[in-house]
Amino acid sequence: MADGNQTSKRLTLQDPVGKDVLDKLAELEMSDAQSALNLMDLEQEKVHLVAVGRRIREEKNKIFQKILMERGLPPVASVTIDKDTGRLTLNEPQVMPPSPTPSVGQA
Repeated sequence: MADGNQTSKRLTLQDPVGKDVLDKLAELEMSDAQSALNLMDLEQEKVHLVAVGRRIREEKNKIFQKILMERGLPPVASVTIDKDTGRLTLNEPQVMPPSPTPSVGQA
């Protein structure tokens, strides 16, 4: 009585790989190469976007520095600009509380 699973003989190094398996391997190799090319394209786009973002931030910082200098404020001053009225509000500097210094030589 034969079921769908026939026992096949053990293959040796002299037995060639079937055409269907070779075709599948070639297909997977092509897919792998295409994925690598797609990844390289994405990385190039990422580099471009990072450069664009950097130019935008630099231009924004120049505008803020000009705004501060025109008003006699130091370039490191922190301000908030109301988008509706254009009014400036000077933000309080963020001051970190001093950390306690350990005593030396106490025993």
